[in-house]
Amino acid sequence: MRRRKGFHYKKGLESSSASLVPEGSILFGTRVNVANVGRTTKEIAISQDLTGIVLDEERVDPDFVTWYLLFNQSKIRDRYSQGSTIQGMITSDLKSLPLLLPPLSEQRRIVEVLSKIEEQIQQTNKIIDRTEDIERGLLNDFIPRGISEQGKLRPSPNSNPGLYDEVRRCKIPSGWEVSSLQELCQEDVTYGIVQAGPHVEDGIPYIKTGDMTDGELKLEGLSRTSSEIAEDYSRSEIREGELVIAIRATVGVVHQVPPELDGGTLRKVLLEFRLMIR
Repeated sequence: MRRRKGFHYKKGLESSSASLVPEGSILFGTRVNVANVGRTTKEIAISQDLTGIVLDEERVDPDFVTWYLLFNQSKIRDRYSQGSTIQGMITSDLKSLPLLLPPLSEQRRIVEVLSKIEEQIQQTNKIIDRTEDIERGLLNDFIPRGISEQGKLRPSPNSNPGLYDEVRRCKIPSGWEVSSLQELCQEDVTYGIVQAGPHVEDGIPYIKTGDMTDGELKLEGLSRTSSEIAEDYSRSEIREGELVIAIRATVGVVHQVPPELDGGTLRKVLLEFRLMIR
């Protein structure tokens, strides 16, 4: 915690709504981000949105309680969150929260196993992150430069400019061409339905930007429109193998239409297109 010149932080705490909690305390979100859980690595001041929990370590392992709260996070939110605009959990509910409490020795064994699993997960995530970085790096090389007839990455324009032509102020490998997306499509690139209407349980599924992430196209819980509305926007009907791209919100995210959505449709904030196979 930083001290400003001429300002003593403890006096500042006394005149504010912040509280000071010791090192090793559990931090529990009781306002806005209800049931968010963390641990302090040093003495720290917290706002009124958090509650500091200092446990009797002769009876309970703080790491065990942290894992327990994390495991039950969604249940706690669903049961105890209050408020229509700003979610919160009252202190009395937190104090009376029931905890399963095995003997201290068993708590520590559980913590040891979970900590090892968490460490392995973090190591795996680091590998995934590095792999994604490598993939992005390879794409940045292979897409603009391509592969030579010998199956190797073509030298860069700076190292061998003779292998490149300048087109539209960009250097591209000789023999390549520049085409618009529409020129490569079997039909016109089109956007989806404008007004989908209310959800129809047995209606036609349609894709929204919220259903599209960098990692996946969500298939469960899709909104559905009536067959009449879908027919009015028949040009927006999607077929297996077509590509869908977001033009709002998650701009640029692209997914291929899976077999499960063949015959479905999409919202106005998405474009669909099918590339020609030559």
